[in-house]
Amino acid sequence: MRLWDKKLLPNLPDNQLRGQHKECSFLRGSNWGKSHFTVNYIFKYFYGTLFYYHLDVISEIDYRNKFNLWKEIKKVNINDNWKNITYRGKKLEYVRFVELPNFELIPEFTFEYIEHDRTYLIECLHNLKYAISYSTKEPKGIDLFCLFPKIKDIGYYDKTFWDSWFQSI
Repeated sequence: MRLWDKKLLPNLPDNQLRGQHKECSFLRGSNWGKSHFTVNYIFKYFYGTLFYYHLDVISEIDYRNKFNLWKEIKKVNINDNWKNITYRGKKLEYVRFVELPNFELIPEFTFEYIEHDRTYLIECLHNLKYAISYSTKEPKGIDLFCLFPKIKDIGYYDKTFWDSWFQSI
Protein backbone atom coordinates (compact mmCIF):
# COMPACT_ATOMS: atom_id res chain seq x y z
CA MET A 1 0.00 0.00 0.00
CA ARG A 2 1.28 3.44 -0.91
CA LEU A 3 0.04 6.82 -1.96
CA TRP A 4 1.82 7.62 -5.19
CA ASP A 5 3.26 11.09 -5.53
CA LYS A 6 0.40 13.26 -6.82
CA LYS A 7 2.51 14.42 -9.77
CA LEU A 8 2.57 10.84 -11.06
CA LEU A 9 -1.21 10.30 -11.12
CA PRO A 10 -1.66 11.25 -14.82
CA ASN A 11 1.18 8.86 -15.69
CA LEU A 12 0.15 5.85 -13.62
CA PRO A 13 -0.70 2.67 -15.49
CA ASP A 14 -4.38 1.72 -15.32
CA ASN A 15 -4.03 -0.95 -12.65
CA GLN A 16 -2.00 1.30 -10.35
CA LEU A 17 -4.53 4.13 -10.70
CA ARG A 18 -7.47 1.84 -10.00
CA GLY A 19 -5.55 0.40 -7.05
CA GLN A 20 -4.90 3.91 -5.78
CA HIS A 21 -8.66 4.56 -5.64
CA LYS A 22 -9.15 1.33 -3.70
CA GLU A 23 -6.41 2.24 -1.24
CA CYS A 24 -7.79 5.73 -0.69
CA SER A 25 -11.28 4.29 -0.13
CA PHE A 26 -9.83 1.72 2.25
CA LEU A 27 -8.02 4.40 4.25
CA ARG A 28 -10.94 6.83 4.28
CA GLY A 29 -13.23 4.13 5.65
CA SER A 30 -12.98 2.19 8.88
CA ASN A 31 -9.24 1.65 8.37
CA TRP A 32 -8.36 5.25 9.16
CA GLY A 33 -5.72 5.24 11.87
CA LYS A 34 -4.86 1.56 11.56
CA SER A 35 -1.13 1.17 11.38
CA HIS A 36 0.49 0.42 8.05
CA PHE A 37 4.20 1.05 7.61
CA THR A 38 4.14 2.90 4.27
CA VAL A 39 1.18 5.21 4.97
CA ASN A 40 1.37 5.92 8.70
CA TYR A 41 2.38 9.52 7.96
CA ILE A 42 -1.10 10.36 6.63
CA PHE A 43 -2.62 9.92 10.09
CA LYS A 44 -0.70 13.00 11.30
CA TYR A 45 -2.85 15.13 9.00
CA PHE A 46 -6.45 16.25 8.98
CA TYR A 47 -8.63 13.74 7.12
CA GLY A 48 -9.30 16.38 4.45
CA THR A 49 -5.75 16.02 3.11
CA LEU A 50 -6.50 12.41 2.14
CA PHE A 51 -9.91 13.44 0.85
CA TYR A 52 -8.40 16.00 -1.56
CA TYR A 53 -5.72 13.55 -2.64
CA HIS A 54 -8.50 11.02 -3.34
CA LEU A 55 -10.37 13.67 -5.36
CA ASP A 56 -7.27 14.02 -7.57
CA VAL A 57 -7.29 10.24 -8.10
CA ILE A 58 -11.02 10.30 -8.92
CA SER A 59 -10.50 13.23 -11.32
CA GLU A 60 -7.87 11.27 -13.23
CA ILE A 61 -10.17 8.24 -13.38
CA ASP A 62 -13.06 10.43 -14.58
CA TYR A 63 -10.79 11.93 -17.23
CA ARG A 64 -9.78 8.50 -18.51
CA ASN A 65 -13.43 7.37 -18.46
CA LYS A 66 -14.62 10.45 -20.35
CA PHE A 67 -12.09 10.09 -23.15
CA ASN A 68 -11.89 6.28 -23.06
CA LEU A 69 -8.17 6.35 -22.32
CA TRP A 70 -7.94 3.04 -20.48
CA LYS A 71 -5.34 0.77 -22.03
CA GLU A 72 -5.40 -2.31 -19.80
CA ILE A 73 -8.90 -2.32 -18.33
CA LYS A 74 -12.39 -1.18 -19.11
CA LYS A 75 -14.09 1.84 -17.62
CA VAL A 76 -13.81 2.21 -13.84
CA ASN A 77 -17.03 3.13 -12.05
CA ILE A 78 -16.62 5.34 -8.99
CA ASN A 79 -19.41 5.83 -6.47
CA ASP A 80 -20.12 9.59 -6.47
CA ASN A 81 -20.47 9.45 -2.68
CA TRP A 82 -16.65 9.42 -2.49
CA LYS A 83 -16.71 13.03 -3.73
CA ASN A 84 -18.25 14.08 -0.41
CA ILE A 85 -15.76 14.65 2.42
CA THR A 86 -18.15 13.26 5.04
CA TYR A 87 -18.61 9.90 3.24
CA ARG A 88 -16.58 7.13 4.88
CA GLY A 89 -17.64 4.08 2.85
CA LYS A 90 -20.49 1.57 2.95
CA LYS A 91 -19.89 0.51 6.56
CA LEU A 92 -19.61 3.99 8.07
CA GLU A 93 -21.71 5.89 5.50
CA TYR A 94 -21.75 9.62 6.29
CA VAL A 95 -20.51 11.31 9.43
CA ARG A 96 -20.91 14.87 10.64
CA PHE A 97 -18.08 17.15 9.56
CA VAL A 98 -16.89 17.62 13.16
CA GLU A 99 -16.69 13.83 13.55
CA LEU A 100 -14.13 13.50 10.76
CA PRO A 101 -10.81 11.95 11.84
CA ASN A 102 -8.23 14.41 13.20
CA PHE A 103 -10.77 17.24 13.08
CA GLU A 104 -8.71 19.10 15.68
CA LEU A 105 -5.91 19.46 13.08
CA ILE A 106 -8.05 21.55 10.75
CA PRO A 107 -6.17 24.80 11.65
CA GLU A 108 -3.03 23.13 10.28
CA PHE A 109 -4.86 21.77 7.22
CA THR A 110 -2.82 21.40 4.07
CA PHE A 111 -3.65 19.98 0.65
CA GLU A 112 -0.26 18.31 0.39
CA TYR A 113 1.73 15.76 2.34
CA ILE A 114 5.13 17.26 3.09
CA GLU A 115 6.55 13.73 2.90
CA HIS A 116 5.85 13.82 -0.85
CA ASP A 117 9.08 15.55 -1.78
CA ARG A 118 11.73 14.88 -4.44
CA THR A 119 13.10 11.88 -2.52
CA TYR A 120 9.61 10.39 -2.27
CA LEU A 121 9.01 10.98 -5.98
CA ILE A 122 12.21 9.10 -6.82
CA GLU A 123 11.17 6.26 -4.51
CA CYS A 124 7.77 6.15 -6.24
CA LEU A 125 9.39 6.04 -9.67
CA HIS A 126 11.67 3.23 -8.55
CA ASN A 127 8.70 1.26 -7.17
CA LEU A 128 6.67 1.95 -10.29
CA LYS A 129 9.46 0.76 -12.55
CA TYR A 130 9.76 -2.40 -10.45
CA ALA A 131 5.98 -2.99 -10.51
CA ILE A 132 5.76 -2.49 -14.26
CA SER A 133 8.75 -4.70 -15.04
CA TYR A 134 7.18 -7.58 -13.11
CA SER A 135 3.62 -7.07 -14.31
CA THR A 136 4.40 -6.82 -18.02
CA LYS A 137 6.54 -8.67 -20.51
CA GLU A 138 8.66 -5.58 -21.04
CA PRO A 139 12.41 -6.08 -20.94
CA LYS A 140 14.17 -5.16 -17.68
CA GLY A 141 15.69 -2.02 -19.23
CA ILE A 142 12.45 -0.05 -19.16
CA ASP A 143 12.76 3.59 -20.17
CA LEU A 144 10.40 5.55 -17.93
CA PHE A 145 10.60 8.54 -20.31
CA CYS A 146 8.89 6.39 -22.95
CA LEU A 147 6.32 5.00 -20.53
CA PHE A 148 5.65 8.36 -18.93
CA PRO A 149 6.24 11.12 -21.47
CA LYS A 150 4.88 13.72 -19.02
CA ILE A 151 7.67 12.98 -16.55
CA LYS A 152 9.44 16.10 -17.78
CA ASP A 153 6.45 18.16 -16.61
CA ILE A 154 6.40 17.03 -12.99
CA GLY A 155 8.69 19.75 -11.77
CA TYR A 156 11.85 17.81 -10.99
CA TYR A 157 13.22 17.35 -14.47
CA ASP A 158 16.98 17.42 -14.67
CA LYS A 159 18.09 15.32 -17.64
CA THR A 160 21.56 14.54 -16.25
CA PHE A 161 20.14 13.45 -12.91
CA TRP A 162 17.40 11.27 -14.42
CA ASP A 163 19.69 9.69 -17.02
CA SER A 164 22.15 8.62 -14.34
CA TRP A 165 19.34 7.50 -12.05
CA PHE A 166 17.69 5.34 -14.75
CA GLN A 167 21.02 3.70 -15.52
CA SER A 168 21.61 2.89 -11.85
CA ILE A 169 18.51 0.74 -11.46
